[in-house]
Amino acid sequence: KATGFAPTWSAGLQYILSENTTIGLSYIAETRFRMHGDVKADVSGIGIPLLSTRADTEVDLVWPASLGFGVKHRLAKKHRLSADVFWVDWSHAFDKLDLKLTNLSNPLFRMLLGPKAGDRLPLDWHDSVAVRLGYEYEVTPKDVCRFGYVYHPSPIPNNTLMPLLAGTLEHAFSVGYGHDYGRWRFDV
Repeated sequence: KATGFAPTWSAGLQYILSENTTIGLSYIAETRFRMHGDVKADVSGIGIPLLSTRADTEVDLVWPASLGFGVKHRLAKKHRLSADVFWVDWSHAFDKLDLKLTNLSNPLFRMLLGPKAGDRLPLDWHDSVAVRLGYEYEVTPKDVCRFGYVYHPSPIPNNTLMPLLAGTLEHAFSVGYGHDYGRWRFDV
């Protein structure tokens, strides 16, 4: 269990090509987290006190930079289509995961591992390019229905796949609804 804070930045621009067509470009910068927390390790798997310890932990995590390009086109008064192509720099950010342990509570662990322990988990993720498609239908001037599809090939090689890090869905579908209440808008 670890928590951390890291500032980041992003930039984007939008250009109206015509009354019906808008294009956009966005960039999200890489974000580096140095997270701190605690860990309970049990090498027996069944809670034998001699084979378990608590420790302070430090985890270095990099969230990848990304670049996206999109277009929105109004087909008719009530119909809009959109498409995005989105690149994520996984190979630079998720090449490894560093874990450091200090203040081990069990003297046996301190004797075997020293005052500090750590591990470097190889991740070796690949960059990915996702394609996102969307459709909006304006049912009334105050109600809109949305449908979406995302294709995102997995950036995770089979030899470094692990349950500790969330993977990505290769195909995803979405449905949404929005209602305008004047000064308020409700979307789900």
